[in-house]
Amino acid sequence: MYENAMKEFMSVALQALLVIFLPLIVIYVVKLLKAWTETKLAELEERWPGFYSKVEYVAEIAVKAAEQANVAGLIEDRKEYAIETAEKWLKGYGLEIDLDVIDAAIEAAVHDMKQKPEPAE
Repeated sequence: MYENAMKEFMSVALQALLVIFLPLIVIYVVKLLKAWTETKLAELEERWPGFYSKVEYVAEIAVKAAEQANVAGLIEDRKEYAIETAEKWLKGYGLEIDLDVIDAAIEAAVHDMKQKPEPAE
C-alpha cells in the first residue's frame, strides 16, 4: 500500500514539474533555434547578398500558405507542407538550400508570426 501511494505521489509530482518546466524549455529551445538560424542566414548573406531576404520572404509566404491549406482541410502536416513549398519557391529563385536551413527559417517565421498581434477587424 505504501509503495502504491509513493508511486502515485511521484507520478503527480513529475506531472506537475513537467507542466511547470516544459513550456520554459520549449521557449528556450525555440529561441536557440531562432538565434542559430539567424546566424547561419547572416553567414550566407555575406557570401550571397540578397539571400537572407529571399529565404525570409519565402519562409513567411510558405507558413501562411500552409496555415491556409490547413484551415481549408487540404493538408494535415503544416510544417511539411511549408518546407516543401519553400523549397520549391527557392528552387525557382535558383537557390538549392539544405532542408535544415529551410526548416529553421520556417520555424523562425512561425515564431515571428506568433509574436505579431492579430489585426483588429
